[in-house]
Formats: sequence, structure tokens, C-alpha cells
Amino acid sequence: MDLELGCRQADPRARPVPAPALTAPAREWYDLAKLAHVTLAWGTGALVLGHVLIALKHHFLDKDGILRGMLPDRRSAAPLAARTRP
Repeated sequence: MDLELGCRQADPRARPVPAPALTAPAREWYDLAKLAHVTLAWGTGALVLGHVLIALKHHFLDKDGILRGMLPDRRSAAPLAARTRP
């Protein structure tokens, strides 16, 4: 059973690149591996969504400037030639 690397998703014209099998397929581990993968994927999604919701709460309800503090300073985003020294 050959695995394909993710380049096919990035470019549909790309030919699949077979990945070498690191071990022989173990059907008895499939259910456990799938459960771990799905649990970690949903858990990661829940953490990201939770962080977004809490950041929005801080910005709109608490109005404490936490979200603004995470944004880059506008002066530091200017081109180097446009910056002036104090």
C-alpha cells in the first residue's frame, strides 16, 4: 500500500509521489490510529476556535486592548527607507 504525499492537493497537475512504507501495514492498529488522528484533529480545531473566540471577547466585550497589543506596530511595518531615527 503506497501513501501519497500532500503535493497532489497543492497542485492538481502534479503526479503523485509514492512515500515509502516505514513499516508493514498493521490492520489491528488502524482503529486506534484513526481514533487518535480524529481526536487530535478535532481537539486542535477546538483550541484554535477557542482562542479566536476569547480574543474577540477581549476586544469587543472587555475592551482591554489585548487584541491590539498582538498586532504589529504600524511604524515597524513601514519600509526601512521611510523610517526615521529619533
